[in-house]
Formats: sequence, C-alpha cells, structure tokens
Amino acid sequence: MRRSIKSEEGYSLVEFALILPIMIIILGLIFDIGRAVHTKTNLQHLAGEIQKVVVLYEEAGAKGGIKGYSNYRDRDELVNKVIDENTSLDRDKLTHRISSEGVKSRRYIGHHYNLESGQFVSTENRNDIEYITAIVEYNMPYYIFVTRLILGDSIKLSESYTGLMYVGGDGWD
Repeated sequence: MRRSIKSEEGYSLVEFALILPIMIIILGLIFDIGRAVHTKTNLQHLAGEIQKVVVLYEEAGAKGGIKGYSNYRDRDELVNKVIDENTSLDRDKLTHRISSEGVKSRRYIGHHYNLESGQFVSTENRNDIEYITAIVEYNMPYYIFVTRLILGDSIKLSESYTGLMYVGGDGWD
C-alpha cells in the first residue's frame, strides 16, 4: 500500500536552507564589488586632482606657476595635502607617482583676422608643452569572508590621468 505526503509545511524551509548560501555569496560579492567601484571612482578623481595641482604648481609658462608664491616647500607636500583633502582611503594602502614625458615642441598654423587688410592671415606658431601623468594605486582588501574565498584577500586598483602643461613658445616664454 502506498502513502502520499499531504502536508508541504517543511518544503519552504528546506528550499530556503538550500538558497541561503547562494544568496550570501551573491550579497557578499555585490558588497565588495560595489566598494571596488566606489574606490575606483575615488581614484579617478584623485588622479585628476593630483595632475591638476602639479601642473599649477610647476607650470613654467608665461605666469611661472604658483611655485614662487606658494607656502608649500615642494611639490610632494602639496600633493600629500591634496590626497588628505580629497579621499578617505587608507593612506598606508595608497601609492602615487608623477611622471613626465619631457618637453615637446608643437608647431601649428594659426589664423587671425587682420583689421588693416580685412583678411584672415596665417602664421606659423609654436607651443612647448610637457605631458604630466599622475598614477594612483590602491590595494583594497575584501571585507566579506565569502568574497575572500572566491577572489582572494585583496584587489589592486590603479588609475592614471594625463594632461599637458604649457612650457612656452612664440615669445610668451
């Protein structure tokens, strides 16, 4: 004789027990990957800010930069202040580098309107520029145990920002 089970009260508890580990894994990954995305965005902002203040501090163009008027002893002191004010990341896990490709001369044809002749005049112009790159790296540890098991203890995030600095040219030196 066959008996059939008529009560299904325990099935939902068993299903929940089977789904719970998968949900914990997914939530842990979402939490730590969300932190990584937030940290990467923070690094992008920080790299841009560092590059900007280095150019303002060092610029050797017509104005001579703010180096002569600054209260900072050197560029590194200014960069450290920018890092302190623009991020809440752990400074022990944060590194930065500033690199330069050297001065390059750019030649181009400039056009301007001559009021006396009533025509556009072309002149050859020159700009001397220097590309400055700020590189910021951060070793972000994972907080969730499950994420550490799957992805390892930490992830190294890096961001760089390159911009140019006007050095001189065409009598503006």
